[in-house]
Amino acid sequence: MLTLDSTAVGLNRRYYHPKYNEIKINGSVEYQEMMERLSLPSSRHFSPPYNNIWERIADTPRQLARRALKKLYLPASRDVAILSEFLDQITRAVADSFVHVEGAWYPRILVSTPHLVALYQEDILDAIEYGSEKVFLGGAVMMPVTRGYDQPRTSIAAMAGNGWGLCANYTDVEDCRMEEMEMPERRLWTIEYTDTSLHVQLQTLKLARLEYEPYDQRNTRISFDFNCHASLHGPRPESPYFVPDDPNRASERYADDMMAFLGDLPRILRDQGPITEVQILSDCRTDKLLRTMVSTIIAANQKHEPHYSDGDNTFLGARGARELAERSLWRQEHNHQEHKAKYGLLRVPCRDIGPQIS
Repeated sequence: MLTLDSTAVGLNRRYYHPKYNEIKINGSVEYQEMMERLSLPSSRHFSPPYNNIWERIADTPRQLARRALKKLYLPASRDVAILSEFLDQITRAVADSFVHVEGAWYPRILVSTPHLVALYQEDILDAIEYGSEKVFLGGAVMMPVTRGYDQPRTSIAAMAGNGWGLCANYTDVEDCRMEEMEMPERRLWTIEYTDTSLHVQLQTLKLARLEYEPYDQRNTRISFDFNCHASLHGPRPESPYFVPDDPNRASERYADDMMAFLGDLPRILRDQGPITEVQILSDCRTDKLLRTMVSTIIAANQKHEPHYSDGDNTFLGARGARELAERSLWRQEHNHQEHKAKYGLLRVPCRDIGPQIS
């Protein structure tokens, strides 16, 4: 789970040593600053996939510059360099857990990303490409890596970690397809509470599936003023809630403003239907207070109580990423065997997937 300040790596239990099932790696200060910058609307620019030909034309100079840097074996941008360095930390952490594919050893990882306004998929894929990584893009529909597909969002990975939106037996393709068709739509409220931020997202989803989802400012909010560090140790000096005379506590309006921030999306999107599921991603010791706030907001906006994710949610996204990776591995191998049986052709196994250097 590629979050604002840490990564929880969901490793495939078929192919990885159990001791690497769930780990957490902290990002550098430079990485955290980059992620904060990418949350700002002012950081947006045109990026594939484009909505029309004019966006493609406007973005041509930037794309040419990226390609030129890549031909020189340089990162396509400064953000790509930072992301690649961060992913390299993951590679080193799991260096003893490589999968043998066609005579070569590749680390197998799946990256889930927060829904930030200027965190584009081309940067994630270029960072993987620059670091010579091999990454699975997972989901209910298994597919090889191409430039046109997203990495899963954190909310999707966490949804898979809860077992929501997944068929029971993915090895039975027809039964899985029929089960997915009958699944109900979920009104999913995802709250990610870290040492540096509070990220809230409200979506209508049916499947824990990897699909392109353009950034929609109406269904996502992020704040760097409300975070676990501020709740436990007091806000940082740059925060508007910092109290110089008592730096270990927040100002009196901190809790009220945090409650208002959390309740913004459920209030303005109430006409889209009641919230049916809530998943809180946090390893903060104050998340009980957060749960109380969430329950209060739910009671104020709807009659029926939603279903909350159970158990330890610290690595919920990691567990979901692991599940998506496992399903992706099986599906790609299944497609390879079907292709071989139908055409009698020998080709590179579908498991060996990754961004291709152009």
